[in-house]
Formats: sequence, C-alpha cells, structure tokens
Amino acid sequence: GEALSTGADLDWHRWIRSDVAPVRARTLLDKYGSPAKVFEAGEAAWRAHGCPDGEISRLRRWQQLDESEIQVLRDPDLWVCHEQLPDYPPLLRHAAGVPTAFYVHGALPEADALWIGFVGTRSASPYGLMAAEQFSRELGRVGAVIVTGGSYGIESMAIRSALEAGARCCVVLPSGLDMWYPEDHRRLYRSVI
Repeated sequence: GEALSTGADLDWHRWIRSDVAPVRARTLLDKYGSPAKVFEAGEAAWRAHGCPDGEISRLRRWQQLDESEIQVLRDPDLWVCHEQLPDYPPLLRHAAGVPTAFYVHGALPEADALWIGFVGTRSASPYGLMAAEQFSRELGRVGAVIVTGGSYGIESMAIRSALEAGARCCVVLPSGLDMWYPEDHRRLYRSVI
C-alpha cells in the first residue's frame, strides 16, 4: 500500500470514518462505485438505502475533512486497504459483513501467509497466559502471522511472545486513528510495525 495523500485515498478515509454498517456499505458501494460517489449521492439516496439517522449524520459530517483530520493522515506508514486494491486480503473479499476498507500501519503480510488469530480474556489465568505465550511463539517460529486485537491478557501476551520469537504480527485496532486502545499498549503496537 501507499501512504494516504489526496483524492481517492482521502475518500476512503472519509468512508471509514463515516462508519456505515458493513452490509449497507457494500450495497452503497455496489450502487455508486466509490466512496466519493456515495458522498455525492446525498441524504435522500442514503435514506433510500436504509441508512438510519446516526449513519446519515456521520455521512454528512465526513463529507469534508478538516485540517486536524488531515494531520493524522500524514504518517508515511499509514494507508487505507480497500476492496478495490489488490492488497485487500482475499479471504475478506468473500466473507459476509466485513469492512470494505480498513487502516494499515506498515505492511500487510502476503495473502497466502498462515494467519492465526488470538482472542481471549483480559483477565487471564497464569495457565492461559502461558498457553498463549507458547502457542504464539511456536506458531510464529514456523511462519504464522499472529493476529490479535491487542487488548490486555491473552492478546497482548500473544503479540509479545510472537515478537520475541521474531514472528510477524498484526494488531486489528478496535478504534480509529486518533485513539489507541488500550492507550498503554501504544509502544507494543508500534513494535509490531
């Protein structure tokens, strides 16, 4: 992917920030072809496609970007992976209810890589933490890409042990670009890049 710059990249950024439900987002993009055309279609078209008031409010809000938002996008390692790019993960193309676009900081592993997701409790037992550590380390050593949401407990343990083993990792952030969650994992997230 390439860093966000102007035009279509910024349109995809506005699209992500408008937070349209995945199935409705798919319908709108199929109908209009691009985020820019969806924004141009306007409120009557959005209502005709079943957008509730909250989505309409966000679509209106994100029709334009302000300078503070553009500042967030100046990171050269940040890009939007969207379904119209060849980098969009093939398994997501055929899954229902997935985002039509998402942010990537750094590079995505190749499409044919073995991706292993770790999801678990934030208040893990010692045994749970040990198991996450051992599984992620060993899977990482054989070339698996370790994927988590980066939360406390099992997920952060999986990332830390995979990184220590030299494995590739991916953290799917549950929040936007302007909010790291959990905040004290910012250094951990940065080490994944």
